[in-house]
Amino acid sequence: MTTMVEDARVITGGVDTHADMHVAAALDSIGGLLGVREFPATAAGYASLLSWLRSFGILAAAGVEGTGSYGAGLARHLAAAGVRVVEVDRPDRQDRARQGKSDPLDAVSAARAALSGRASGAPRGQLLDAADGIPSDTAAAGLIISHEHFLHRDAFRRAITTGTSISTGQPLAAISWDAALHALNTGQMPCASSEQAILQIAASLGDPAIAVRLRTVLGNLDARNIILVTSAITTANG
Repeated sequence: MTTMVEDARVITGGVDTHADMHVAAALDSIGGLLGVREFPATAAGYASLLSWLRSFGILAAAGVEGTGSYGAGLARHLAAAGVRVVEVDRPDRQDRARQGKSDPLDAVSAARAALSGRASGAPRGQLLDAADGIPSDTAAAGLIISHEHFLHRDAFRRAITTGTSISTGQPLAAISWDAALHALNTGQMPCASSEQAILQIAASLGDPAIAVRLRTVLGNLDARNIILVTSAITTANG
């Protein structure tokens, strides 16, 4: 007798996050919708959400909105379970603007962004967790996160290393500032002058060995970015 074994289906998840509940969607490998479901934003809800996604097949990745805010707890739970977590920003969910507010649509859009590669940024909560409360490291990571440009650049993401905390088992992500600046200075990561200034300032906050002429680089920033830098410097000073 011949036994036929069907290949396991590979799926991608997407989650629209809120303070009290999360809406999850599951897609197959060609983008077909497998299901949408709502879960409470609790530890038990995270476990149920993960179990539900995995009921459809092998979970390759999950696009999660707001990994530094409402989605932080879920992102940590998924990463600890070995799931590749992808940060999804609101600009990646253009269907929302065309069709109006819809949590199921947002969850599906998050999954599609992760599946297509449009969203591939590092989870923001992991970058802040790696700072471990150190003011200068928190300021550097926070500036990069607030600026919202570099986490979606391939060259910058290659400067991010991921790992797990030995003491807590919590997934972490850390930026190699030398590697990021090398990508900038060697033309691997072309940037506008304002973006270069932000990266240089963040690197100087995150690595005391890196110096920056603050007066010079501030001249390349507009009012919004000056506010971001000022906030980061305040954080770094404790």
